[in-house]
Amino acid sequence: MAAGSAARMPRGGPLARRRAWRHLPAEQRWARLVYLAKRGWFALPFYGRLLPGCDEPAPRATPPDPWPGRAERGLALVGGSCHFAGQTLESPEPLWRPAEAGGAWLRELHAFAWLRDLRAAGSDGARRRARELTQDWLDHHARWSEPAWEPLTLARRLTHWLAQWDFFAASAEHDFRKAVLDSAAAQASHLARSLPGGLAGADLICAVKGLAIAGACLPGGERWLSRALELLTRELPRQILPDGGHIERSPSRHLATLRDLIDVKAMLHAAGRQPPVELEAAIDAMAPMLRLFLHGDGGLALFNGSTA
Repeated sequence: MAAGSAARMPRGGPLARRRAWRHLPAEQRWARLVYLAKRGWFALPFYGRLLPGCDEPAPRATPPDPWPGRAERGLALVGGSCHFAGQTLESPEPLWRPAEAGGAWLRELHAFAWLRDLRAAGSDGARRRARELTQDWLDHHARWSEPAWEPLTLARRLTHWLAQWDFFAASAEHDFRKAVLDSAAAQASHLARSLPGGLAGADLICAVKGLAIAGACLPGGERWLSRALELLTRELPRQILPDGGHIERSPSRHLATLRDLIDVKAMLHAAGRQPPVELEAAIDAMAPMLRLFLHGDGGLALFNGSTA
């Protein structure tokens, strides 16, 4: 089983989870056990007080985000219709954990990737909705909880908060901006303590990207950036094969990893940092392999779990 495929443990019954556990590499099984042991510590009432905050009302930099959102989904979200991971819920209650929501739906909601869709909608109503939802999340998730603070979900949220800062936060009130960055700093500190958190493959690269972006953007984040680059330079030789393909051999996961690496490189350039040679080499090797995965009409080949 490929490393990244193993990272996504099935959400089925106990037998399915037990079979998947047996197929995990020994190193990843150990990493998962370590993370599971840490969760009891994270859940303690005083744990949040050990995480540093941020007193600044603006990030040091914001990452470029060239990837498009979907305006129709943004408009639907403004109206209360939440479509994530193939499931649509109308005005869900309670918003952050409705009983009928699947696990994938919840993780997408907490990851805040939908900020791109609201940005694409391009209206003041979409901007207000983004602020309302972000403030509501802050009010309900100041402390560690799952799935909101799972490493991959948390890392994606940090990425989208900072990448969409100019859209939803830059013109907001001082208290809102400070609250977002204060929470982001606490989450970045927790992420640095958690990684690799039992993740592997493309999921680990995505989580490392979130830590790198937080480290480059947040005041006092140099230690988080250093930790992210350390993990990245360790993982890239493991995950990018000599032919330029990603170890999971899935076109969509290959594309996702390449996008994440491009985002890290762009952020490092914006922050005035030289990208590691491993990062440059990985991007140069993966791009030709991605072209191999494309059909004549530009569509992505669909095999090994890929989706369009």
